[in-house]
Amino acid sequence: MEPRIIDKGPHHRTWESTITEVLPSGRQSQRKASYVELACGMHYLKDGAYHESSEEIELFQDGAVARKGPHQVIFSPNFNTAGVIDFLTPDGKRLLC
Repeated sequence: MEPRIIDKGPHHRTWESTITEVLPSGRQSQRKASYVELACGMHYLKDGAYHESSEEIELFQDGAVARKGPHQVIFSPNFNTAGVIDFLTPDGKRLLC
């Protein structure tokens, strides 16, 4: 069986697969194997579910936005103004630079 994701968190995902083994008697036996993959910011929480983070920056009329990660950033099209970067942390704190 192909590995499948059985658990996700902000910095991990757990993979599980079922392995079929043939015993010396000829009988088949199945066992589960799993491992945990770790990475900083692997997933972001949206609408109560974890989604895979992406380094994608999307253009829009008033600048650009990176919203598919734990930290969300809005970039102003004019870097010569105050508040050119609007940064939102995972715990809801907003920072303007």
